[in-house]
Amino acid sequence: MIELDWAKFEILNKKYTNAFETLCLHLFSRFVHTECIVADFNQAGLETEPVAYKGKVYGFQSKYFSPSMDYKQIEHSVQLALTAYPNLDVIKIFYNCNARLSASPTKQKLDEIAKKQGVKLEWLGRTYFETALNKKENLDLCQLFFGVGRELEYFADVIDSEKRIFLTSSNYLELNVACAEKKLENSEELVKELLSSGEISVIKGLPGTGKSMLLNKIFMILSGSNLDFYEQVVAISENKSIPILIKLKYCSACSLEQLILAKKTEYKLDFDNYSVIYLFDGLDEVSSEIAEQTMSYIKELAKQKSTKNIILSIRTMSSNNMYLYDCVKENATFEIQELDEKKVDLFFKNTFEIQELDEKKVDLFFKNRGEKDKL
Repeated sequence: MIELDWAKFEILNKKYTNAFETLCLHLFSRFVHTECIVADFNQAGLETEPVAYKGKVYGFQSKYFSPSMDYKQIEHSVQLALTAYPNLDVIKIFYNCNARLSASPTKQKLDEIAKKQGVKLEWLGRTYFETALNKKENLDLCQLFFGVGRELEYFADVIDSEKRIFLTSSNYLELNVACAEKKLENSEELVKELLSSGEISVIKGLPGTGKSMLLNKIFMILSGSNLDFYEQVVAISENKSIPILIKLKYCSACSLEQLILAKKTEYKLDFDNYSVIYLFDGLDEVSSEIAEQTMSYIKELAKQKSTKNIILSIRTMSSNNMYLYDCVKENATFEIQELDEKKVDLFFKNTFEIQELDEKKVDLFFKNRGEKDKL
């Protein structure tokens, strides 16, 4: 479920009272299924002229209170509406703050007055907005007024469309990854293990085994990029974590701390309500000196409250592995394994709809792969 941040609402909408009135107008218009409502927020009693819908006449009032409910304002508006519009059946009262309606004698009094005139008052507070704005059809309002889903702009830019298509297609061959004699045969299993393995975990592999591509795949899973837009927004909101992918080779030009800050600043990512899962690709692609400095910062980063996990990739035989020994536990070291023939066989059959593979070509595939790994 998407949680609404009302403090953020006020930050994003400088004239938040007007913004709240507009939000309520949209919700009311969608309820009565019309886009032709003309609002006059200065008129007495209601925000618009009443609207007939399914045999009843509806009107609405929106009240933005800070910090607490002002029932006198509502009472004044309701009294005016009941006098001005005797044909009303329902008045929807939108309000933003948390309020114990059952403890308010004014609320009970207004309900009774309205009831005597055949009018029902519907009190729609924060619980209503949580429910209404979590519906797919209202996600645009959730984005517009509460900034929900802005993280998705960052997610979309991290991996280019061509690579994204490849990673979600049948052409992507799932790698075999092992950790402490436990074999993981798909990326989803790997992600679960990585997140439960400790603060810092590492993915190792020989050259050309697909470490960087695997980190891209992990990023897509963590960011929900394989989901549709609505499900992705909900997943990020529920998981309360945002993945950040950085290629460590850029640490040759500036520090990792600066790279992270640049990412957060460029995309205006909100980390007040989210933790971060850092994906750092290619510790083997920097000099020993930079690797030492980078790992020193990563150790400090792991201690920060906002850090959920840190996942690194490095070549198995890289000398920079020496900087991992004191911070990565054995059960947090994941090694990319050789592809087995069954998986390759199945891959080619599924991809090219081949019933029988030429064994000589399969042998050649593994031979060439072995020669490449020795480089």
